[in-house]
Amino acid sequence: MALLIHNTQTAQQTSTQRHNIAAAAAAVEKCTGPSGEGAEKASRPHSIPQLGCLSNIQTGIGAVVVVVVVVVVVVVVVVVVVVVVVVVVVVVVVVVVVVVVVVVVVVSHHGL
Repeated sequence: MALLIHNTQTAQQTSTQRHNIAAAAAAVEKCTGPSGEGAEKASRPHSIPQLGCLSNIQTGIGAVVVVVVVVVVVVVVVVVVVVVVVVVVVVVVVVVVVVVVVVVVVVSHHGL
């Protein structure tokens, strides 16, 4: 069940990442144009509107970085939860085996 939840979360995060990367790429093309004319304009001091456009690109890149950090944190949390669940299951199995062995030894030595 945890693996299914993890796979669903990963698929949703991948979709969000693709959307954010596409939005950042569209912002770059909007600023620079397909052949890069906007980049030349942005380097000229009289091209004030381009500066706002460049700040949009930085915002888009920042959003991608935030998404990547969130994905990494979620993956680490999921891995830690899975490891804790596995450890708990192993401890429970060991305790059950020890109890069964003790009961068998006591019954075999003392009888019922």
